[in-house]
Amino acid sequence: VFVQEFPKSERAEEVMFLKGMTALQNEDPEAAVKTYADLLVKYPETKYKEDVAVMIANSKFGMGLYDEARADYEAFLKTYPQSTSASEVHYRMPLCLVFSGQYEKAIGELNAFIQANADSPYVPDANYRLIVCYFAAAVNDKTGDSYNKIIKLTEDFEKQYPDHPSLADVLALRGDAYVGLTDTPGNESHDSEAASAYLKGSKLAKDEESLNYNLFEAVKLWQKHGEWEKINVALGDFIKDNPDHPSASMAKYWVGRSLLKQKKDAEAKQFYAKEIKENMSQPRKDAVEMMIRELVQMLSKKRKVQAATAPAPEGAAPGTEGAAPPPPPPPQDPEAELDSLIGGDETMKNRTSTARYFLAKALLAQFRGDAKLRDTYYDQLADFEASELSAYLLGQMADYNITKATAAHE
Repeated sequence: VFVQEFPKSERAEEVMFLKGMTALQNEDPEAAVKTYADLLVKYPETKYKEDVAVMIANSKFGMGLYDEARADYEAFLKTYPQSTSASEVHYRMPLCLVFSGQYEKAIGELNAFIQANADSPYVPDANYRLIVCYFAAAVNDKTGDSYNKIIKLTEDFEKQYPDHPSLADVLALRGDAYVGLTDTPGNESHDSEAASAYLKGSKLAKDEESLNYNLFEAVKLWQKHGEWEKINVALGDFIKDNPDHPSASMAKYWVGRSLLKQKKDAEAKQFYAKEIKENMSQPRKDAVEMMIRELVQMLSKKRKVQAATAPAPEGAAPGTEGAAPPPPPPPQDPEAELDSLIGGDETMKNRTSTARYFLAKALLAQFRGDAKLRDTYYDQLADFEASELSAYLLGQMADYNITKATAAHE
């Protein structure tokens, strides 16, 4: 509006330049390119001409137009070879190759950039991208030498840049390289080294994606080898340090699973019940239904009660054991136990909690072979609004309604 009303104002160019920067900050590179292009048309000799050329190329890079961005970077260097932005632009040219999957070509250009710009602030990131490219080549080669090279490069990177923000991703690549080395014919298992790299990466991760990848790749390897105590400890630490993390709910599910695998059924039951109760009212805690299923399966297991025999009185002849003691009390009814663990007035005060409680009842009926009772609870779930149900429950209800409709037409 300002530019339209005051096109000859000394500040009009500045306003358009700032408008483009704002678009970039709002992650709208397409709008930034349009704004900067308009700026160059209206003010071809603008004092921002050099900066705008970089911004347009960066915007195209952000849009995934890597070939166009690379061409713009190349043109910039020919026009402004002594620019203060030259180091960044020199680096972004091979970066275009990395992001467009041209790894072999990128390796040569990244190595050349590193050798020619030893003092550039972009060298650490260039070394990280170089490892990414070498890893892509290793995946194609599938040789022990290729994976060992990746491991060595990641170790060198960690020594040289111990505080680099991408170190967690570098450690993930080390873990991946150890996994690849394990899968290479003739090599022994390196799963332990891979899990250690992933675990360390999860503790250093600066973003959610890196944390999740590292942590749960380690969990997969421990699960493969039955190292459930390690899963318990690692995920327990993660939950303690990140109680509100989006993955905390899934981590709690796996903590319960680790307890079950260690034959700690009673502890697992109480753990799941506590976590379910605390998170039942939050529809976006997707792992709650998984915990409910595990809890219900535990409750529905048939418990064997063996009659005990009293030992023979002291000095009695063999075969003259005493009378059997009174049998142990019968196990608690599963439905009553479920109510005591996750039911109650507080549960029924919240619609999402109530829906999940009905799901638990339906699953219990299903595991006990009572299809009629199961359907009774599913029918009650049909009365809930979509906003009151988790994604899992919405899926369950869709499947149930399709099955019910199909049966009605048969």
